Amino acid sequence: MSELTLIDTKVDVSKMWPFLDMAPVDKHFPGRNRYRLMSRFNVEDDGSFLRIAPVPLFQSRTVNPLEGYGGYARDYDELPEGLVGSLEFRAVMDMWRGVIPEDIPRFSVHHIRTIAPGDPVPEGRHRDGYRWVGLYVARRENIDPLSGITTFWHRETETVAFNRTVQAGELVVFNDRRFTHYTTPIRPVGGRTAIRDVFIITTPDHGQIASEEDETT
Repeated sequence: MSELTLIDTKVDVSKMWPFLDMAPVDKHFPGRNRYRLMSRFNVEDDGSFLRIAPVPLFQSRTVNPLEGYGGYARDYDELPEGLVGSLEFRAVMDMWRGVIPEDIPRFSVHHIRTIAPGDPVPEGRHRDGYRWVGLYVARRENIDPLSGITTFWHRETETVAFNRTVQAGELVVFNDRRFTHYTTPIRPVGGRTAIRDVFIITTPDHGQIASEEDETT
């Protein structure tokens, strides 16, 4: 596969929305326009996946320099059982795993909600510190179409590899060691609440995240 792939999953994202509304405010982030949940999963011999014991999320300051994030162990609640057990959620996870050219023993899923006006990527242009990552947009509601645009840059050449709005139902799969990325702040339209829900899917899972030395490769 390409080291960066865009997939239109054709999944009915609206069936996941009631579960996405369960996410609490991110207690590690100042303000009340960011919400977060996360879970870890083990891939079984038959290809299915099962949730495993939660552990805190830790990212080095090299990967995430945001105050209160990088260098801290952050605990979050688990994804709702109804979401994890849904056909739509499992279809997205299978599509992500299906295009990665290596075995994935474990992975994490982070649900992040941003309410406009808000910044989906407050740490700025960055990489996540993993091997393979998926960016899945589960909801993009009442957002100015000229905001929330995602860009990927090749780390070696600094050239732009991708620059567009990732729409609800679309999944970007990428080699996190090869790219940095950023999404512009979201703005509301029509005076209504604007919501952007994403799943960040990562391997290794966040309990096995690479050492800081590996993160620079």
